[in-house]
Amino acid sequence: MSSSSSFLTSRFPFAAGGSGAGGPGGGGGSGGGSSVRPWGSTGGTSVSSSGKRIQKELLDLNASDCSAGPKGDNLYHWLSTIIGPQGSPYEGGIFFLDIVFPLDYPFKPPMVRTNK
Repeated sequence: MSSSSSFLTSRFPFAAGGSGAGGPGGGGGSGGGSSVRPWGSTGGTSVSSSGKRIQKELLDLNASDCSAGPKGDNLYHWLSTIIGPQGSPYEGGIFFLDIVFPLDYPFKPPMVRTNK
């Protein structure tokens, strides 16, 4: 396991599993599973500029009250957890977000939805 993989699994346990249901940059759902590579792997295909930007932002993310990372092997679909800040009406709350980045990110914003 590479150091970036172990970092992701320790910091974002949901990033290790997941379905990786294809979609933009996700490796696809072409069956078999052998053709699907993790988003951080190399294999002759280049990562788009939006993918490089998303990877950079993942490495820059460093907050104690939230975590975020790719869902499975799809770099463009993230899950996030936010802890309600102390002294606020949200204190003690745990909030889950589903984040989908467009292919032309950062020129178009990600779609963010709350998970129940």
